[in-house]
Amino acid sequence: MSTTSPAVTTTDTRIKELAALMDGIGVAMLTSRRPDGRLVSRAMKLSGRERNVDLAFVTSTASHKLDELRYDPHVNVA
Repeated sequence: MSTTSPAVTTTDTRIKELAALMDGIGVAMLTSRRPDGRLVSRAMKLSGRERNVDLAFVTSTASHKLDELRYDPHVNVA
């Protein structure tokens, strides 16, 4: 008898499916919020992935993206 619940198995399976899908995607749209409240989206090259679904992007430290993330760290990645 298995000690793993069906809900955990389903979640794990979905995470693995998402990770496999991301392996074929090199560019993502990153949306952040400016201090004036406007949403800003830009294409970002995916530089890596950790723990299956934690995404890593590289940007210039002079970029406004970092100011936006300091203002509001919530983002959307598509």
